[in-house]
Amino acid sequence: MAYNGNNNYYGNKGSGGVNNYNGKNREWGKDVILPPDFKEFKLLNDNGKLTDNLFCNIADEISKSFVSNGKGVSERQFRRIFDEIKRFDIKLQNETKSWDDLKPYIQMLNSKVAYAVARSKERAKNDDIIKKGYENFKSFIECGIKQSNSKDNYHYFTCLIEAVYGFYYSIKPKDNNN
Repeated sequence: MAYNGNNNYYGNKGSGGVNNYNGKNREWGKDVILPPDFKEFKLLNDNGKLTDNLFCNIADEISKSFVSNGKGVSERQFRRIFDEIKRFDIKLQNETKSWDDLKPYIQMLNSKVAYAVARSKERAKNDDIIKKGYENFKSFIECGIKQSNSKDNYHYFTCLIEAVYGFYYSIKPKDNNN
């Protein structure tokens, strides 16, 4: 797949690029630009410090992987997952629960996201833009939870998802009830 320098990826049908026909509500000959592929991030650099630009440039790029052409991950789904992630962080920060107590429930978020993504993709039927956005969202959550191996790292991930949500809000899909 080729990259054109404007955050748009191009390729053949089925490769995640521009398609001449993409199913639902499409016309032959019109290009459909899918969201860019999700790129894994690192919460911490090699020195154990927060990665530079994590809450600005990286968060912005991640948010763009969820939406394209006004379609993608619904605000309702994103907010539901974000609220649950934030709820655990508040418990950890207020020390009402320990990391060891919450870690299994935090890891269980992966299955909740997988379920929500599968349901949303099922409803999207032939809309590859929405499907790609949800796959990227799932990859983002999995990547963050995988790196959340301590209370502090989980807090950094919570801050990252908050920054991603802020950027996402400015480009969120219109009237997408997935």
